[in-house]
Amino acid sequence: MFYNKGYMSNYKNFRQHLFRFLKDDFRKNKIRFFAETVGLIFGLSATSILALTMPDPNLLAAYIMWEISATCLIYGAWSRGSTGLLLLYSCYFIIDAFGLARLLEII
Repeated sequence: MFYNKGYMSNYKNFRQHLFRFLKDDFRKNKIRFFAETVGLIFGLSATSILALTMPDPNLLAAYIMWEISATCLIYGAWSRGSTGLLLLYSCYFIIDAFGLARLLEII
């Protein structure tokens, strides 16, 4: 098998850096780490629900999960002081809230 040893070294360094970052982030703020993990899991799960239940997706479950995801990620962005991510996740929350309201025929 042919591979570039430099590439494998870079991969190992990246992996070590990633694990170090995650451990440090967990130590600094456990609540934020948990909220961002929950947000990630709910966001990916909602998208998976859509993909797996096509052509008749369960939109109610997906929208609720996206709202939970956005809420958790908004908290994470706010606690990090990240204006860009805070605006992005806030937009997701508003768009998904609008979609959920239309689905429930509130508006």
